[in-house]
Amino acid sequence: MTAWVGFFQVQAGASASLLGLVFVGLSVSFAKIIESPHLPNRALEALVVLGLNLIVAMVLLIPGLTVPQLGGTILVLVLLVWLGVSVLHVASIRCVEIEHRHHAITSAIIGQIVLALWIAGAVLVLIRGTVGLYVLAPALMLGYVLALFHAWVLLVEINR
Repeated sequence: MTAWVGFFQVQAGASASLLGLVFVGLSVSFAKIIESPHLPNRALEALVVLGLNLIVAMVLLIPGLTVPQLGGTILVLVLLVWLGVSVLHVASIRCVEIEHRHHAITSAIIGQIVLALWIAGAVLVLIRGTVGLYVLAPALMLGYVLALFHAWVLLVEINR
């Protein structure tokens, strides 16, 4: 695990910074976001995914935890986030206009793929040890991509 400490320290700092920036950025377009029935769900998903990145990176930096304890903790966190984000996806798909539904479905599929990678990484850490970190690392990175994609839609596309 010591070989990963620097990586997860950077992830914690990057996640915290991006989480703050996205939160402030969302406040700029808050009025337009709140008018839409589905955009608040996208905003919340972006914040939750960045929050997951932050919390998982911090959990992995807790000294003294065994690798199975880390895997179990991460798995519980990821499953809770997956459940919450899945509810957001279903709600978004149901409330978006028919002509834009394909965007909501595509966004949901991408979000589910990212979270499936998180789940796979957590399970691998739980049963195979630090090998699972090689799956969690790309999950973290794809979490940034997903959150920044949502942030782009909420901050730029909404104003077109």
